[in-house]
Amino acid sequence: MKIASALSTAVTGVQAASRVLEVSSHNTANAITDGFVPLEASMEALNNGGVRVRITRGTGSPGGVEASGPVSSGTDLVEEVADQVAGVAVYRANLASLKNADETEGVLIRMAGRGDDEQP
Repeated sequence: MKIASALSTAVTGVQAASRVLEVSSHNTANAITDGFVPLEASMEALNNGGVRVRITRGTGSPGGVEASGPVSSGTDLVEEVADQVAGVAVYRANLASLKNADETEGVLIRMAGRGDDEQP
C-alpha cells in the first residue's frame, strides 16, 4: 500500500469516526425530547479504500431506554454508549495509522537524502 493511500484511508477513518460520535452525541442529547427520532450512523467501506458514513433516520420505535422522566424518544442509551465506545476506538486506530504513516514517510525521506557513501 502506498503511503498516500494509507494516509487517505486513515483520514477518511478519522472523519467517519468523528461523524459517528457526532450522531451518537446528538441522539443522546435529545433522548428525552418527546417525539425525537434518533439517527443511525453506519460505516461503509469504499472500493478505492477508506470509509464513509451513511446516516439514516431511526425507526423511533418504543423499547429505547428512557433517560429520565416520563418522556421517551425511543433512543436506546445503551446502544449509544456502545456506538461511542466503538467510535472512539476507530478514531484512535486511524490516528495511530496516520502517525505511523507520517513516521514512515519521514524515515524514507531521510534515507533518500543520504548519499551512497553515507552509513545509516
